[in-house]
Amino acid sequence: MISSASIAKKGCSIFSILFLITILSCKDAEMKLPNNICDQEIIMSDDLFENAPSDPLTIESTSLYGNCLTITFSAGGCDGSTWQFDLIGQQKTIPEGLPRHFMRLSLKDNELCEALIRKQVSFDLNPALGNSNRVTLTLTNNNEEIIYNAGF
Repeated sequence: MISSASIAKKGCSIFSILFLITILSCKDAEMKLPNNICDQEIIMSDDLFENAPSDPLTIESTSLYGNCLTITFSAGGCDGSTWQFDLIGQQKTIPEGLPRHFMRLSLKDNELCEALIRKQVSFDLNPALGNSNRVTLTLTNNNEEIIYNAGF
């Protein structure tokens, strides 16, 4: 006759073995947060940074959520439907401390009306990282510094 104590010991042994197998089969994995879906992606180009359109605009606010930098801006126009805008970053970095890029919101505004139009758009900042997980970005339109940490 099998006693309840021996059944309990066998149950504990089986549980212990399964627990060890589970622990030993785990692999180290880097935990990454999923990227948010942004409206556009930052363009890293020294040429465009210098030469892309720069029609007048006002940065009203910025916010960083995950990999997306959301910029709310305003400019004169009819309704903003024909505006062309991009966030453009310099490829070259400043070597002091954290990698640093300058970036600017470029606007091409051919609208002849003078109404004040507000837009909000988000940009994926991952292309600005290069080989780093952290970068300082300076938005030259309003001289705001943004520290972007990938995966946070």
